[in-house]
Amino acid sequence: MEKTQRRYSPELKQRLVEELEAGQLSVRDAARDARTSVAMIYRWVEEFGRY
Repeated sequence: MEKTQRRYSPELKQRLVEELEAGQLSVRDAARDARTSVAMIYRWVEEFGRY
């Protein structure tokens, strides 16, 4: 079984980070929704977050 690399649009990343910062999503929920790892969500927060 071969792993495929998923590509995520900047708009999706930004939306997920905004929902995280607003308290609407947890990191685990965001990872599950995007079908990615929690570590990847934290990278997006560093890249797209306000703080």
